[in-house]
Amino acid sequence: MNTIEFHWTGTDGTCRSGVLYSLMRDAPVLSFQYDAISYVKGGMSKFVLADKAIDLTSAQVLEVEAYAVAHSTDTYAPVGMVAVSRAELGSPSGAALIGTAYDMNQAALNQKLLTEVHTNDTISAVKLGLSPTASPTTNTSRLIAGIDACIAKEVSSIHFDSKMALTPDTDIRKASLINFTGVQQEGLYRTFSTKQNAPDFIPSSDITPSRHLNGITTATPVVMLLGDSISTSGPDSWNTASDMFTILCDEMARKNPDRTFTFLNRAIGGQRWTNLLTRPEVFPAWYGDSSQLWLDAVKGSAPDIVFLAFGMNDSNGFAADAVRRCVNAINSWPKVPKIIFITNPLPARTTQLNDGFGFVGPDFQEGRDNPAGWVRSWARVHGYGVIDIHRAQVAMRDGYDVSKNILVHQGSYTPETLPGGALRSGAPSVDWSILGTVLAGAWPVGKVLSCKTGSIGEAVLVSNVAGKFAIVGFSDDGATVSVTSTKDVPTGTFEIGISVVDNMATVVVDRDACLSIPIVRRGGRYNLIVGWQDDLTTGPFNALEFSTGYPARGQFNRSLTDEETFGPSSPIADRKPVYGGNGVNHYSSVGVEKLVRPVIEAADLTLSDGAWERNEASTLLAGIGTVVAYRRNGMVQLEGLYTPSANAVALFQLPAGFRPPRAMRTPVAWLHTPYSVLLNIAADGMVQVEAGWIGQPIDLSSVMFSI
Repeated sequence: MNTIEFHWTGTDGTCRSGVLYSLMRDAPVLSFQYDAISYVKGGMSKFVLADKAIDLTSAQVLEVEAYAVAHSTDTYAPVGMVAVSRAELGSPSGAALIGTAYDMNQAALNQKLLTEVHTNDTISAVKLGLSPTASPTTNTSRLIAGIDACIAKEVSSIHFDSKMALTPDTDIRKASLINFTGVQQEGLYRTFSTKQNAPDFIPSSDITPSRHLNGITTATPVVMLLGDSISTSGPDSWNTASDMFTILCDEMARKNPDRTFTFLNRAIGGQRWTNLLTRPEVFPAWYGDSSQLWLDAVKGSAPDIVFLAFGMNDSNGFAADAVRRCVNAINSWPKVPKIIFITNPLPARTTQLNDGFGFVGPDFQEGRDNPAGWVRSWARVHGYGVIDIHRAQVAMRDGYDVSKNILVHQGSYTPETLPGGALRSGAPSVDWSILGTVLAGAWPVGKVLSCKTGSIGEAVLVSNVAGKFAIVGFSDDGATVSVTSTKDVPTGTFEIGISVVDNMATVVVDRDACLSIPIVRRGGRYNLIVGWQDDLTTGPFNALEFSTGYPARGQFNRSLTDEETFGPSSPIADRKPVYGGNGVNHYSSVGVEKLVRPVIEAADLTLSDGAWERNEASTLLAGIGTVVAYRRNGMVQLEGLYTPSANAVALFQLPAGFRPPRAMRTPVAWLHTPYSVLLNIAADGMVQVEAGWIGQPIDLSSVMFSI
């Protein structure tokens, strides 16, 4: 058993010794954790052995020698020692000296400590030297050493009985290999304690065949995969069955036994979204004429379905507009295929390649959150299906759902703490909400309030347009969504709430909903900047409440490690023994079976029986959104989110052939609320809402009728 042993010499020349099983230190106070034999109470001045208290600062003690010893069976092997004089025993320097004997051999001590202390593959953080009173730096360094020791001894969990101070945003590379339980800790990056009895993450389908895979009537569909090296056939694999492409082919064939597929893998390693839009940097044999654009080189195959899977190589250089432009280009092909997105995973936090540069830490992990979040958001807003590898991996590795955030109040601001009436947040977040007080006359006509997340192009602008509130949502690909409400800007003092949650930006005035619009967003965390568009250092607020949205921590069992997903780490990204993978970002056979296969199997890749004809309503009259009508076998189903700008007026008109035989009324849901309103659909295809919260989006997916 690993211990700290103290020897002290008395004035009578005798030598006594005692053994302490566990130590917690934060100079200048030295304290010990009781464990079966001994206990030091009230700092470092009293030592208790066999229920007999000995005062170490008494005249009978000449000095104390603190030994860090490794105790195995019947031998004691000193691994560190420091002598502390009687005069130093009660002083901060004495505590620091004794602590030195411990800290200088932390790794060796932890290795020995784990030999006998842990039970059921779990060890207490206290046993690793962490303390509620220790500094963040001390606790973090001890935790790093403790994780190394746990991995060496095959201990799977570290339990926290209390909150420990840890260095903010510290990315411990091997933290994904250890499960944390108990009290939730603050500070560590993407590392949270798993809640007791937390469930495993179960992937679900973000594909609805009647919307995303409709209209494919051929008995011999052509399926094409475009992506980077993760999508190529068997990257760093020992076999041809353990890769994403093979599983995708198998699942398409399994769910459509009446079809005979042709599968084309047109992925190229090392490429980005911008390469798909232009040309790759390398040209495989199938490419042919290297002067062709990538999309031109493959469109002649006339695929019925195209899967798009990029993002791992985009990182912080991700060009959001490339996604939109690639989709537009594919939709301009002579034969327009169905498009399904596959989000990218995150690279291993454990990798030793380039000492982790390019893969480890917030910049590079969130650099991959960025494109994955954008693709998920863009597809949701524009009506495309998604196979969400990224969401599943984060839930299984880090224990939280990137799609479900909880708003947490960060602070209240007064005129004294809100200089200029503007806000510059120092708390990076995913979602956000502000609730501010605006004094009479502080928001004049023509003034535009900018709510901008960091330096990227995502922003929400709220304006006073001729005395009415207007909202504009800017996405990072240059696309905008705007609407002007019927809500007057109050002339007196009023309260305004502005929030971005998931894909929706919402404005609420005096607790009465005003406007809401869809907005495409990147993944990851960003700082919020709120102020007048012409001068971000000033704004309209006299007081402000600020909340940030984060995923619920520890909500899922952490059932997947980086080494399971990609193979063991090493300084070289090569094919790893037994299970394959490259230790960085190519799947091992374990990662394929635990992550990739369950996500693809959960996706509903069944091609619709018969053809659903798709038609977008081109006449949008009083509001904003996307309205898509599907028709098959005498039935019409609507799809899309639509934000009305007025009650009891025509919102949009369904095209001929997609209209009911007579006027009808049907309930539809207000998005993100428990309420519904009635939708009137006339025989001429004109659609209106009878009454409701104007400026709030309605979900049209529940509307279905016979024609």
